[in-house]
Amino acid sequence: MTVEEALLYLPEKEDESVEDRFEEALFEVKQFLNARTPVSKLVSGKIKKLRRIEEAFVALGGDLSQEVSPSSPAPITGSTVRDFFDAYTREKGRVKLQLLSRKNVDGMESDINRLIELTKQYAHPWSVVDVSDLPDVTIVNEPDPMEIYSAIREMEENGWSSFTEINLLDVNSPLKTEAKRLSLWLKFEDDGR
Repeated sequence: MTVEEALLYLPEKEDESVEDRFEEALFEVKQFLNARTPVSKLVSGKIKKLRRIEEAFVALGGDLSQEVSPSSPAPITGSTVRDFFDAYTREKGRVKLQLLSRKNVDGMESDINRLIELTKQYAHPWSVVDVSDLPDVTIVNEPDPMEIYSAIREMEENGWSSFTEINLLDVNSPLKTEAKRLSLWLKFEDDGR
């Protein structure tokens, strides 16, 4: 990539170094991905764009930092909906924190792929919930975890704790809505690969 081409991806700004412009470009994508459930089709386009920006950064004299390899992913396990949701929330938070600290595209891509795999692992147990009569929901917008915890607590107060028992809940339960969202997300992911 020539310097002229690189400046199209990282245009010069007064009082900003090439490092600052590169970090700003990475930050925008990190924020975008941190705020929603990753979707492979959408993520691949963002990664391609970041690779071009990274190439521009190097062409303009930037130095890519070497990063520590990510820690091993923790499997999501749990015998109840609460245990499983706790494990997912913990691991997702850890991976997202790691993503926010990344300084190069390879590390970011690794974390994003881990988030996609993590979401798949999280989504599969929810597939036992009948969502056929529920309206469609937006797949990338995750529910407020406190709403999910509140719904889990109500479920436990009825003596229920398994994914199949979510079928016994009211149609307006946030757990049923989450099951629908994950069902649609899995279908979208499977169709996109």
